[in-house]
Amino acid sequence: MQNSGNLKSHFKYLPKYPELYEYCNPVKPYNDEQQRKSVLYIRIILKKFCSLFLQEACGLFFKSVKDLLQRKSLDDDETCFFYWLVQFFTEFTRNSEFDEQTKLDLIKETFSLELFHSIEVFIQRCFEMMRVDKENNKLWAKRMHTSLKCYKENLSQSQVESAKLASVDTNINLDDDDQLADLADKMASTDTSEP
Repeated sequence: MQNSGNLKSHFKYLPKYPELYEYCNPVKPYNDEQQRKSVLYIRIILKKFCSLFLQEACGLFFKSVKDLLQRKSLDDDETCFFYWLVQFFTEFTRNSEFDEQTKLDLIKETFSLELFHSIEVFIQRCFEMMRVDKENNKLWAKRMHTSLKCYKENLSQSQVESAKLASVDTNINLDDDDQLADLADKMASTDTSEP
């Protein structure tokens, strides 16, 4: 390796002015004091935060935002963020270790016919805006994708709930205490048999 100080002989793809290359792509020195937190540690913190948020504030928060959504006082971005939150917390609750009744109680504000309707209207609006506003086509596509994911998550949650209801025989006499006790036992067994 003769003339190892000459970078141009080794790297022919370097620009004409190497000092400009060094200015644009500086080598950052590694600092031992700058350590990243463990990903597992951050995941545990986020999981605890989400669990506490679901238990303490989720119902009131989603109820307030749904009221704003029904009054049409949210921007399109805020509506899209709301749908992302609904999708995230519904999926988080579905995959959490809460029992089935608690899961349903935690997300009951995100699971309503009005929300399905508002998501569907927003998807149609995004589709129309993709046709009309060609410059912001990607933005509207992202918004539509987010709302479709929220719709899909709510549909999967409704499918789980309807499967539970379909497994229970509803042709019972409500005046017969034995049949009511059997129905309660069947409902309890379906709640514990779910993963």
